[in-house]
Amino acid sequence: MSLVQWDHICQPKLCGGLGLKNLSLINEALLMKIRWGLISSPNSLWVQVLLSKYTLNHTSLPNVLLMKYGSYMWKAVAGIWPEVLKGIKWDIGNGNKVRFWWDNWAIEEYPLHAFASQPIPLEQVNECIARFITDEGAWNWRLFANFLIVAIKPLNMSDEDDQMYWAYSKSGGFTTKSAYLALSKMTINDEDSFWSFVWHWRGPQRIRTFLWVVGQNRLKTKAELFRRHIGADMRCARCGCLIENTLHALRDCPGAKDVWLALLPFEIRQ
Repeated sequence: MSLVQWDHICQPKLCGGLGLKNLSLINEALLMKIRWGLISSPNSLWVQVLLSKYTLNHTSLPNVLLMKYGSYMWKAVAGIWPEVLKGIKWDIGNGNKVRFWWDNWAIEEYPLHAFASQPIPLEQVNECIARFITDEGAWNWRLFANFLIVAIKPLNMSDEDDQMYWAYSKSGGFTTKSAYLALSKMTINDEDSFWSFVWHWRGPQRIRTFLWVVGQNRLKTKAELFRRHIGADMRCARCGCLIENTLHALRDCPGAKDVWLALLPFEIRQ
């Protein structure tokens, strides 16, 4: 009988879980690693083969990847592409690689097209940032001011190429761990000091595991078995109380009280 849901088990220990990895998210993180390799290593043989097979341009990032045709792996990589796009950020150099509207460079979470107040002209859709900069290095506001509803800060342009980095790691390089944490953030609970007490308690591991089950309120009491449609009666077999829940089994039942009193020093019992 499964006592605790798998999603709860995959939570970090300090958030009420056992710290096990969610295999589905691990698989997605590894697919993201493959997709990152397609972007960051355009000169690798395997990348050139895939780019040629699926007619992709390595100089710019597609907004979507076609999933209708291709191998099972390619369809899986295409399915995770939107999550990869969220983690790609840019350091602007000369502005000749980064697309003004579609690449994520100005706002923390979304590209600028998400803030357009009206349809973007077709001739501007895939234009690079350099196209929107004047010869003096300032924004050419007349090209986009009527379409944008958010302010964007001035850029410090340079002669170097634009550099792509992975936003979820401190180094800027892609790691499977950072991708997994980014995918799992939306499902992680808040930390609770109770779980810190459970896992830092000095004693046998089996007792810590028991305390964890108690904290999840999944002890196999009569009330819990009745909730799972296993038993037909919630009555305590030792004292006859109408409901045997976790608190009753461990504290309120007379049999449990006798055990606690036997363990306590005499002066505390008084």
